[in-house]
Amino acid sequence: MAGEVAIAIELASQAAAALLQPGDHVDIVEGGESHDHRIIARDARVLTASGSSFLASSSSILLIAVDEGTAMRLAGATGDLTPLLQAKTATLSEAGTPTP
Repeated sequence: MAGEVAIAIELASQAAAALLQPGDHVDIVEGGESHDHRIIARDARVLTASGSSFLASSSSILLIAVDEGTAMRLAGATGDLTPLLQAKTATLSEAGTPTP
C-alpha cells in the first residue's frame, strides 16, 4: 500500500511468530516488567513470518508493513513486543492452526 514501510521487529515469543502467516494483520503490544502494556501498532500487515526460509535462523523476528509514524514508534520501543492476530484475518484449519 502507498505510504507503507517495512520494519523488522523482534518478538517476545517465538511461538507467537510461528503462528503468523504473510498477509495476516496484527496489532503490536509493547509491555514488560517496567512497562504498562499498550498497543503501539494497529493493523500491521505481516510480510514475512518466522516459518519462511528468509527468517529461518531468527524465528522471533517478524517483518511487517506499517506507516512511517508507526515504524518510528516500533523502532523506539524498549519493552517486549507481542503480536495480537486480528480475528478477521484468520480462520482455523481442522487441525486448529491459523490459516490465511
